[in-house]
Amino acid sequence: MKKILGLMGTLGTIVSSGSFVVACSDKTTEKVKTVEDLIAEYNNKSDRLEIILLEADNNNWTNYQEALFLYSDLYAISYEIILLNPDWKRGVKNTEYVDSKEELIEELETEKKYWMENSILPNGQNVSQEFLDYIDKLINKYK
Repeated sequence: MKKILGLMGTLGTIVSSGSFVVACSDKTTEKVKTVEDLIAEYNNKSDRLEIILLEADNNNWTNYQEALFLYSDLYAISYEIILLNPDWKRGVKNTEYVDSKEELIEELETEKKYWMENSILPNGQNVSQEFLDYIDKLINKYK
């Protein structure tokens, strides 16, 4: 079996089985998320963001940092859901949602620009370079 997969890998073939994709050339396995997985992830992150916003504490840098990442993730996940299921509609409570690649890139670039210009958070801390780098990675991933 290894020889067959190796041969397929050298030919640049990808073997797909269920929700798994096996890239044979490097012996890597990547789990491909289903629409249901993405929707569950979106809802979990949205719920977590809602909790953070309800518990807003001006002295808790960790929560601000996490909220920034969650906003970005929600936009990216909503786009991935729309790619797989164009009929998906977000829940009424969810505002972190985009319909197209262009809208996602625009939202991420706007978010990055805003935080570069307004880098002081309500608790007096600066927006982390880690977050700005994360936004750059998302922008590059979807461009």
